[in-house]
Amino acid sequence: MKRTHVAAAAALVVLAVPTLTACFNGPAATTTVQATKVSGNGAKANVGALHVDGAVVVVEDAAPNATVTMRIANMGADDTLVGATVNGAPAYITNGAIAIPANNAVSIGYQSDVWVNAYGLDVPMSSYVPVTLTFEKAGPVDLSLLTVPRAGYYADVAPNPPTDPSPAPSPAAS
Repeated sequence: MKRTHVAAAAALVVLAVPTLTACFNGPAATTTVQATKVSGNGAKANVGALHVDGAVVVVEDAAPNATVTMRIANMGADDTLVGATVNGAPAYITNGAIAIPANNAVSIGYQSDVWVNAYGLDVPMSSYVPVTLTFEKAGPVDLSLLTVPRAGYYADVAPNPPTDPSPAPSPAAS
């Protein structure tokens, strides 16, 4: 093989390598992004002065019940979590609402006295479900939360109360 052919092949390889590698595409290359969704460490969202952090849906093994765990920090005036839906269905909130005091943070569902529970949730594990949190002053915020099993870090997380406390519909009077 002639030297010019070897030199041309070597130059072609040197020029082709950066083009064929993801690093050449910069910090936004798809190979540097793990996924288009949040990780198992939980979702984050901001609505007004409220910051939702570490939100996931912990699903029970035996029953189709789940608990949303998260921490909500309030950097503004007092607000209240007044409503929630998980996968389009209303969720149970401890005492009907959870106060989020000004300049404070509230843990929900994990090492906490307040809960947001979804009863009858039938979704595959490790899937993402839509969750909407509605605050009295800040308004609604939509999240896409990962469903995780009640194991490992989440082993102590379970719906409280364990069954839906909503009253059963009474039969119509005849």
